[in-house]
Amino acid sequence: MVWNRNFGSDIKTCQKCEIVLVKDTNWGGKKYICRPCDAEKSRLARLKKKQENPYGYVYVVFNPAWSEWYGVGKCDHNHEGRLAGYNVSSPLRDFRFLHLRQCDEPKILEDKVHEKLRKRTPISKKEWFMLDFKTIVDIIEETYEEEELNV
Repeated sequence: MVWNRNFGSDIKTCQKCEIVLVKDTNWGGKKYICRPCDAEKSRLARLKKKQENPYGYVYVVFNPAWSEWYGVGKCDHNHEGRLAGYNVSSPLRDFRFLHLRQCDEPKILEDKVHEKLRKRTPISKKEWFMLDFKTIVDIIEETYEEEELNV
């Protein structure tokens, strides 16, 4: 059993670094852990998850409501969670991944793919491109193969 040094005391301290906790300043008021220690705990959990699943994806997402537009983005190993994030904004829940490319460095691949896509079409909004699907997939696969050769 862990001793709770905050039990019955008016002065609350962080269980990790023992700094005095002040509600709405460095403490949210629930757990007895300060915001910096909580942020570090979250960072370490993300790092552990990244070590367990080091790969990610570059994807092409599509919604039939905007039939000429394709989104090109990246996500970690949990691509179902990323798709669920898109579908939160759609009452019909009709976003779909049309293409997934697994890779070790999705951010690098996504940046290079976006750069090539912007050279191909002047019609784009952030990660959304008005270009035919086959061209987008070809660019993703071509860029992926180039990256694999450079590694």
